[in-house]
Amino acid sequence: MSTLGAKKLMAGKTAEGQALYTSPGTYSFVVPPAVTSVSALAIGAGGGGARSGGGGGAYAYGNSIKVTPGQTITVVVGSSPSGGNGGDSSFGSTVSAGGGRSGSSSGGAGGTVNAGSGNRGGSGSTYTTIPGSSGSYQTTETEGPYYDASPPTYSTAWYQADDLEGTDDKAVMVWSSNGNYGPYRYGDLSYNATSFQHSDGWTYYRGSYRGVFEGLRQPSYRNTNLHNYEVSRSRPKTVYYTNPDTYYGGNGGNAGTGTSVGANGSSPSGTNGSTGSGSPLASSGGNYGAGGRGSGNGSNSTGTNGAVRIVWGRGRAFPATKV
Repeated sequence: MSTLGAKKLMAGKTAEGQALYTSPGTYSFVVPPAVTSVSALAIGAGGGGARSGGGGGAYAYGNSIKVTPGQTITVVVGSSPSGGNGGDSSFGSTVSAGGGRSGSSSGGAGGTVNAGSGNRGGSGSTYTTIPGSSGSYQTTETEGPYYDASPPTYSTAWYQADDLEGTDDKAVMVWSSNGNYGPYRYGDLSYNATSFQHSDGWTYYRGSYRGVFEGLRQPSYRNTNLHNYEVSRSRPKTVYYTNPDTYYGGNGGNAGTGTSVGANGSSPSGTNGSTGSGSPLASSGGNYGAGGRGSGNGSNSTGTNGAVRIVWGRGRAFPATKV
C-alpha cells in the first residue's frame, strides 16, 4: 500500500508532501513537479521466529536527497515471512535498511543499515531448554476377575485358584477347548486358602462364590460339590517413564529507531516468546520491523513488515524535524 499527499503553496514557497509505503512489494516513486529535494526513511522487515526470536529490522534514513521532477525512483518494502529472514526496505540506492534474520537454534541477528544513516535492529533471544527427567516407580499389575475359571490365557494356575479348598477329589469346573464344562482334579493346597504364589511370578486369588453346579456329564462327579468362583491374579510391576525436555521460546528483537539501536530480545520466560517492538515512521506511527516471537514447540512465526516514507518541503528531515 502506498499513499501520496502534497500541499500546493503560494508562489515562491516550496511544496510539502509525502509518500508512504507499508505493504511489501516494489514500487515506482515519481518525483512531483517542482520538487528537487526529498528526505526518505526505510525500516527493514523483522525476521521470523522459530524456537528462538527473530531479529528486528534496521532504521535507515537520508535527508536532502537531490532529485529531479518527474524522475522515477524504485522503492522496496521488505516482508517478514514465517520463520524466514526479513526483507530489506529501500529508497533507490541512497537509503537501505536491512531486514532482521530468522531465529532458529539461536536468536536472529538484527538488520543493519546498508545505506544512509540510522540504527540497526536488535537481535532476537535464544530459546531456553528445561531438561526433562526419567525414572521408575512400582505399581501392581492385575488381571481378572474371571468367572468360571476361563481367563484369556490358558493356565492350570487359574484352575488351582478356583480350587483352593484343596481336597484331593475336588473337581474344578473349567472351560474346555470345545466350549463345554468339564471336571478336572488338582492336588491338595492350603485348606481354606484364598491366594497362592505361583512360579510364574503372579499371585492368584479366589474371589466371591458364584454358585454350585450339579448333574455333570460324567456320573462319577454328579454328587461332587463343585464351587465356581471369580478368580484373579496380580504381580509387582516396574513402570519406567521419561519426561521430554521443554522449551521457552525466545523473544523477538526490536526494530531500530531514529535515536537508538533496537533492543535485543529479553531472556525467554514462557512457552512462547513475544514479538519485538516495531519502529514508527516518525510521527506517522505504525509498528514496523519487529522480530517474530519464538515458540516452545518450534513452530514458525512472522514479525512485522517493513515500510518506507518519503517527505519533501522546506526544513523537513528525519528522524524528527517537521516529520
